[in-house]
Amino acid sequence: MIVGYYLFTPPQIGLADSADFGRILPRIGLSHTTEISQDKFFNFFNPYYDVIGSPKVPVNIGQVIPLISVGVNNMFYTGTYSIYFLSALYFSLYLIAFYLFLRNSFQYISGHTLKIIFGILSIVILSDIMFVSYFNSFYQEALFLIAAIYVVAFSVARSINYNLLLIALVVLSLSKSQNIIFLIFPFCLVISRYRQLNKFNLIGISFLLIFFMFFTFKEQAQTNYANLYEAVFLGLMHEANSKEQKEILADLHLDKKGYLVNVKRGYWRPNNELIDNKELFEEFYSEVGQIDIIKTYLLNPKIFFKTAFSGVRLLFNNPAQPEHLGNYSKEESFEGEKTVVQTPWGYVVNYLALPIYFGALLLSLIDFRQKRIIKPDILIFTLILFIPVVYLAILIAGGINDFVKHNLSVYYMISFLFLLCNLKLFEIGRKKNRIEINRNIRC
Repeated sequence: MIVGYYLFTPPQIGLADSADFGRILPRIGLSHTTEISQDKFFNFFNPYYDVIGSPKVPVNIGQVIPLISVGVNNMFYTGTYSIYFLSALYFSLYLIAFYLFLRNSFQYISGHTLKIIFGILSIVILSDIMFVSYFNSFYQEALFLIAAIYVVAFSVARSINYNLLLIALVVLSLSKSQNIIFLIFPFCLVISRYRQLNKFNLIGISFLLIFFMFFTFKEQAQTNYANLYEAVFLGLMHEANSKEQKEILADLHLDKKGYLVNVKRGYWRPNNELIDNKELFEEFYSEVGQIDIIKTYLLNPKIFFKTAFSGVRLLFNNPAQPEHLGNYSKEESFEGEKTVVQTPWGYVVNYLALPIYFGALLLSLIDFRQKRIIKPDILIFTLILFIPVVYLAILIAGGINDFVKHNLSVYYMISFLFLLCNLKLFEIGRKKNRIEINRNIRC
């Protein structure tokens, strides 16, 4: 009801384009209804689009559900597309995943009161605008959010369906190029559970993985200019002093003058000096790649730790909301200005992130010491290990910019870490109650 209210009851919430929709719209035969830049990008959620052509074969897994939504839309409208058909599909998939997550989690909780408490916690967190506003958009984060909740739901089941878990993990990993780091999990699953996997399912998933991976890398190569720029000037050099900045330029073999003016300045801005200067542009992109950036961090560990801690501070001191994008349409915004809605979990999760993380770490250490391991414990421990990896990968690949958007995966994992820790505490309480009952029976 809450998610449906946000998505479908006026004034609906959604996210504005930040030029990322261009990866989806042409492929599914759509375009913006307006050419006014401030109405199209960043400021306003646009629920309607023009149908300008026939859809093409999806080459990105994030295009599949939008493509289906266009087909459904065309059964009711001609020439106009409503994004609510897309959000209805996302909404349905999310509700099914939410049900599976609760059903499998309740297996570890005894007593209606604790189940109600855990259910309310899950509703508050998983229906937060920080997450569900992505459903009314073409951002590929929406698919990540849905795939992730399926992964958690399957992982905490007492009897895991490894075929379904593998599908969910592959979709999660391919949902966005930044999420390719998650591919380690389906590979580990195939190695460890090969005999329990359906071989036809495995072959089909392998072909889809190769197909989508090819086009993901091809697409990434086309959008790599901005990522490399920000990884250097909003990452490597963000916390470096003037001496360290010159050392970084030397490590990257950037000899020409004029680079330092770009430090802490975003790529997408008018009169970008690096883009306008052909010599700087050619030297920078001929010398700098992601491997070079990683090598430079390794050569300058002090810079690495300063940048990483700066990112943590930024993450900690700013609300985890998509404030960089308006989430009301222009007609429903206050006085025609960009209007952003905030909700409780998105407003406080950044302050709670570190306490949740270290609380989960402490709880895991106690569990391993006492050797009482259940399925949620394994997932908690996996998240504890992988959250820093994802954080550092995003930091190194894109620098310190748009942290809310690029670290949505971190916030989502922290949110599930919090829910799983509560599930673990409720399960411990159930065990203690059983011990007390058994003692009373003996007496």
